[in-house]
Amino acid sequence: MSRYIKMTVAFALVLIILLFSGCDIIEQIEGFINREESEAVSEESSEESEESESSAVEESSEPEPQEWPVTVNGIVIEEQPQSVVVLSPSLCEIMDDMGFEELIVGVGNYCDYPAAMTELPQCGTALVPDVEAIRALAPQYLFTSAGLPEEELTQLQQADIEVIVFAPAIRLAELEKLYKNLALFSAGAESGAAISEEHWNKCMTLLDKASEKAKDLEGVEKVIYLRLAALTVATADTLEGELITKLGFKNAAEKYGGWSYPEDDVENLLPDMIIADEEITETELEKSKIYANSAAVKQKRVIRVDMVCFERQGLRMFEKLVDVVEELVKLQTAAQTD
Repeated sequence: MSRYIKMTVAFALVLIILLFSGCDIIEQIEGFINREESEAVSEESSEESEESESSAVEESSEPEPQEWPVTVNGIVIEEQPQSVVVLSPSLCEIMDDMGFEELIVGVGNYCDYPAAMTELPQCGTALVPDVEAIRALAPQYLFTSAGLPEEELTQLQQADIEVIVFAPAIRLAELEKLYKNLALFSAGAESGAAISEEHWNKCMTLLDKASEKAKDLEGVEKVIYLRLAALTVATADTLEGELITKLGFKNAAEKYGGWSYPEDDVENLLPDMIIADEEITETELEKSKIYANSAAVKQKRVIRVDMVCFERQGLRMFEKLVDVVEELVKLQTAAQTD
């Protein structure tokens, strides 16, 4: 019987008894009504408690994220890795960018960024891995950006060291996938995906910033990324070539591939801007039959950079793009002022 029906019945009884009885009976009826009210409050409190307990059970029964196993480059990682030797400088840098440097127990001979990597034991290169040094560290995994010689690969596999090859990216989509695979390996399915997404968004924010600033450059249409003097330039099949187009420019070498521009077409090269390796001097370009008459050289729109930043394919690469465009804008402003 509900609280309200009980109260109604009790009230009716009181009226009846008042007509036929004295004060003692009335007091008994009042006691009955009070008991009924107390029981009703108790029932409501009990129902609320049951609902609260039920909600708590539902919340606690939600499954926790399942991080492992994950599959990376066709290899199943069953549980959280504890140690890895990284022979590739680019993979070292990217791992550090995303906060996974603590997993690295040994590095390749050319892993020099960040500086802390130089303090770790050196283990050779992909071409000549130091098997003894690697085995002494007893890592679970070894990362490389190129395949190892068969003999050394077999020796490492016999030592229960899993070798994973992460090829360098030649497209932004491949670079995003590389970041994600390294994060999945290091942090698991859900955490790794979240970390790599956050990191990639940071890189794209820098790229957007550079492309927005590039709009301030006047008279710049064709750009080349000059890796070596003469005609070793970023062609259509390179990551650097794609970055040029993402900045809003035309890659002057977009018709060709393999980092090579043909000599019989140099008359059509003539870039408006040159991003050159820092080892290529201004004097070389001014004396070059290929570039001396280009707008880039004549109007001093040549930026010399340490191209290791681009070879490593880490966060520094995107930061350097912003620096390059900002420097060009400064040069243009200075030239206009003069």
